[in-house]
Parts: sequence; structure tokens; C-alpha cells
Amino acid sequence: MSEIEDIQYLTTLNQVHTLADPQRIRILDRLVREPMTVKMLGTDLGEPPAKVHYHVRELERIGVIHLVEARMKGGVLEKYYRAVARNVSVQEDLLRTSPPDELEALMHDFMQIVQRGLAAAMAYHQKHREENAPGYFSNETVWSTPEEFRALMEQQRKLLEPYQTPRGGPGEREWTVNMIGHLAVPEPEAEEAKKIRRAFTLGASGYSKKDLEAVVAEGYQLDLTIVGTCLIANDVTAELADRAVVRLRVYGVLHARPEVRAVLDQKQAPREVRPVSSTSVIKPVQKVKTLREHEKADSRDQ
Repeated sequence: MSEIEDIQYLTTLNQVHTLADPQRIRILDRLVREPMTVKMLGTDLGEPPAKVHYHVRELERIGVIHLVEARMKGGVLEKYYRAVARNVSVQEDLLRTSPPDELEALMHDFMQIVQRGLAAAMAYHQKHREENAPGYFSNETVWSTPEEFRALMEQQRKLLEPYQTPRGGPGEREWTVNMIGHLAVPEPEAEEAKKIRRAFTLGASGYSKKDLEAVVAEGYQLDLTIVGTCLIANDVTAELADRAVVRLRVYGVLHARPEVRAVLDQKQAPREVRPVSSTSVIKPVQKVKTLREHEKADSRDQ
């Protein structure tokens, strides 16, 4: 493997936004390992060369890959591309000096990558339950100085390095690891958040008229994230759904009356979400959970 830089810092939001695409990240990962042509990348990723060519062109435009060799083979000019560095990071000053609205859009792009990847993984889990493949959510709090925190993040990065190149061993598969580390600060709407009841479900989740009426009667609203199936009972009215649910994200199938669906669709706009509050292995949920079962689960996590 020819030598490349250890790390490259992105200095513009355009670079970060352009790289915020799962397929481009996969392409960049392969070009870290070795020089490849568009055709080779397409074969490896199972994508048509024309689609891969577009992504390669964008990655070259923002300077994270470059052309390292061009040679004729059978009358065809083969162009080999390579990553500029093994690791890509965002320059800290960029986050501090960028306009808030642009940073919000950037964070939204990143979270969309995470959510799409998670939704695809969960769909695979549902179809291949016999594999019992592991998956984890974790939200931890640490106490350190800024210098110690930077060192900790660097340790995490180095821990992954031996596994970032295929070794060809039996049972080896490609996995995704998302890491987010930031300063813990109070939420801007902390008082409002006290009246919001959050629930995260993997599998199926159902809500009856009685469930939602109880939420409204207690002065709460639901903030729901469901990877799987969401079932809203037929006797739930659009008005009740509007009053009981402040936000809904369904990565799967939503079953509801048309007028209720229309209300809930408006509540799927991106908003800030708290991370999952426990560490757990992803396992499909077999039965439909009621609101009371969610509350019991939440009380155990606290």
C-alpha cells in the first residue's frame, strides 16, 4: 500500500456536506485501502459505474481523493483514485465560526446518515433473525478536561484502526460504528421537555384511544421513535392524535386512518432528539407494546 497522510482536516462546510453521504463514505473507505478505478469500485459496491463515477467526481472536487495513476488497457484509459488520508476530521474552528443555521443543516445531514443506516440494518434483522447479529446503542456520560476528552476520542479512533481493513477471515462482515462526543449542556427547552414522554421502540408499537386520552389527561405529549411498525387504533381521532403526539418518526410502516396519518405526517419533521438512555442489544420486538408497557420500560432505565 502506498503511503498516504494519517489525517486530513475538512476546512469548509461544503466539504462536510458533500461527504455526508453513506455511499461516498464507503467509496472513501475503499480508497483508503488501495487505489481503485470507478469500475473496480462499482463491482465491489454492487453499483453501476455511472453512479459511482458521480460520487467519485464529487469526492475529488472537495479534495479528499485524487487521481494517482492513469494507464491504457485494451484501448481504455483506466484512472486509479486514492484517498488523500486514512482519516478525515472536521477542523474545530469550522464548527465554532460557522453560522448556526448552516451547522444545524450539517448535523441534520449527519443524523440522516445514521438513521438511514440504522433503518436498513433493522430491516435486515427482521428478514434474517436467525443470524442474531449484534447491534448496540449506548449513551454514556464522562467527566474529563477538554484535553483528556480529546485524548479519549483519539483512543477510540485508534482502537478501531486494526479493523478498518478487511482481513479475509471466516465470518468477517462489514459493520458501521457511529461515534458522537460533545459537551453536556442543558437543553434550551428544558422546562418544556419535562412535559414530553419519549419512547424508542424496535419492532412493533401500538397506541389505543385509551392510551392517548390518558396522555392528554396527564398533560403530557409523546415523542416517539419507532423502527418497525406503528399501529394507531381506528377509534383514535385526528384531534386526539394531534394533542397527544408532539413528534413521530417511523422507520418502517405506519398503520392509521387517513385523517390521523395526515396529522402525524406533519409531526415527522426533523427535530432535536435525545439519545437513547440505555445500552442494549438490538433484538426485534415480537408483540405490540402498549403505552403502559413503555412507561414500565422507561422506569427501569432511569
